[in-house]
Amino acid sequence: MQVAGPIEAWAADYPSTAKSLRELGLTEVAVLAVPIGGADGPIGAISIVRHTARPFAERERALLQRFGAQAAIAIENARRFAEVQRSHADLAASVARETVLASIARRINEHPTDLDD
Repeated sequence: MQVAGPIEAWAADYPSTAKSLRELGLTEVAVLAVPIGGADGPIGAISIVRHTARPFAERERALLQRFGAQAAIAIENARRFAEVQRSHADLAASVARETVLASIARRINEHPTDLDD
């Protein structure tokens, strides 16, 4: 998405962006936004604002698209890392339970007649 010019000219299409920019006291801007893609579709967007109505060049759009792609990779890596951490914690808890059960089984096997103690 790219808009450039008076905010009123495009405010109906992007009302929340227009509202935010008006709150900053701006009346004319250029905005460029690109999606941050995820495995199941867009997970957000990255945008830049110029305080003048000069449109962004193709090389600026390409650069922002690369930033968006890198952000998507970083977000996915963070999600995967968190998933691995959760799996690791679950595995550690499982190992701890198995260790206790093995200790109990060993005690029972060593002293089968001492079950009343």
